[in-house]
Amino acid sequence: MTLRNYCQPTNVTIRWGLCAVSVCSEPDIAAVVQDLIHDVLGVDWLTVTGASVHCAKDPPKPYNAGFYVMIVLCGILGLLVVIGWIVDVISQCIPSPPHPTIHKTRKAVTYQNPADEYTPLLADNPYTSSGSYKQSTGWKSITRGFLVELLLCFAVNKNLQKLLSTRQSEKAIGCLHGLRVISMAWIILGHTFLWPAVTGLVDNWLQLFEILKPFSFQVILNGTYSVDTFFFLSGLLVAYLVFFQLDKENGNLNWFQFYFHRYWRLTPTLLFTILFWMYLRPWMGQGPVWHITTYTEPCEQYWWTNILYINNFYPTNSMLGCIQWTWYLANDMQFYWISPIIIILMYKSVMYGIVSLLTLLAASTITIISLFLYYDFPVAMIAAGGGGAPTLLTPEGPNSFDIVYVKPYCRIAPYLTGLALGFLLQRKRVLRIPWPYFTAIVGWVVATVIAMAVVYGLYPSTSLGHELSQAEVILYNSLCRLAWSISVGWVVFACRYNLAGRFHLAWSISVGWVVFACRYNLAGRFHFIY
Repeated sequence: MTLRNYCQPTNVTIRWGLCAVSVCSEPDIAAVVQDLIHDVLGVDWLTVTGASVHCAKDPPKPYNAGFYVMIVLCGILGLLVVIGWIVDVISQCIPSPPHPTIHKTRKAVTYQNPADEYTPLLADNPYTSSGSYKQSTGWKSITRGFLVELLLCFAVNKNLQKLLSTRQSEKAIGCLHGLRVISMAWIILGHTFLWPAVTGLVDNWLQLFEILKPFSFQVILNGTYSVDTFFFLSGLLVAYLVFFQLDKENGNLNWFQFYFHRYWRLTPTLLFTILFWMYLRPWMGQGPVWHITTYTEPCEQYWWTNILYINNFYPTNSMLGCIQWTWYLANDMQFYWISPIIIILMYKSVMYGIVSLLTLLAASTITIISLFLYYDFPVAMIAAGGGGAPTLLTPEGPNSFDIVYVKPYCRIAPYLTGLALGFLLQRKRVLRIPWPYFTAIVGWVVATVIAMAVVYGLYPSTSLGHELSQAEVILYNSLCRLAWSISVGWVVFACRYNLAGRFHLAWSISVGWVVFACRYNLAGRFHFIY
């Protein structure tokens, strides 16, 4: 509908739930509501059609073969979890052999690899993978076969121990845990407000418009920078870990394993999530608006784009895609695909690496400028508008979400910043900084000013109605994500090289990793409920 008398025309969706007798069909209800709006309320510009009326059904849709297959699959996974736990308990009850004899097979080395994505989740004994020691006893060796090891991978107790562990390697960058926690909480908070607005599940639109206007609400309207923090962290960790491996292997690395391990690590879980979304979630609720969440046709048609990690390009309209929020995974995977080019150049020559980074940054910036010039997009995707009426994403026509927001060539700047900082952290384990107190003060002041300007700088435009020129819009959108990643990069740099003081404890608190682990695994599954 169009709110014509509220400062400016704005297309929004209003959903109205009501109770009716079971004999009424959807066209009947549409006719009654139409008469009510026209005759009683006196509104003649709002049309209600039968297609827009959805009656609650129980079950919401008929059960199909996919539903039964997913029930069986989830049952098998649950059974494996229980069996794995039982096997682990039994193996721990077997008494240890008396007086084992330890034979050194080669020169002992201290195993100090940082725990990363290459480290097996259930690698209890670090010496097992290094081959430094071999244990022999007078007892007959009890070897674990492939089947036992496979079952132990599902053991709930062992996985929970790993998931909730707060132990860190000496080389771990502790402040990253704090960044993850804060960024994930920011994402959840933003979607809590955004999701009702996008789906139309709002009691009073006029009240929502007023909520968007305060200065403090800018942190919600500009919550998209929390995603850039994760892009930055991804680039940082890829560079940090790969340069470590390259140094360890004298410049050699199995690049096939580099790519395959990443794909195999993410895709099975992603595919299970898609199947869960298609065949189980529709039956997990009911009500007059539950039909919104039972719409699975996009996944039935475009699921393959997700597992190929091209869903941020096809379909071209994100609203028609499968589980649309996985555009992040597509971007992150695409960044990962090209990262070896930069890493190899940087490993061979620092100058070549810097030139490649700056070239990609310049190309990304020019692309953003060109797109905003051509389409004349507004400065923000979501704004309160001059008189309070919001500008929201719409599925019709070109919009900055599909053309700019989800495209890797527009979002790569934070990832490149992370690659550069990861290289520095790996090459300079100890960095002597002149005038550390002065450097720390200047660094924190500059980083804070940049971050505040990025998050709160649009307040006059998005809430007070100050219209920005096209040059100002382009300047902000072409540099904002790079500026944000530089600000976050300073936090990591300062914590790593002892320029953070007591703030380092707040960023590095170990319990934050526990909170993040739980939030990260649950948020993606439940944030759509809001």
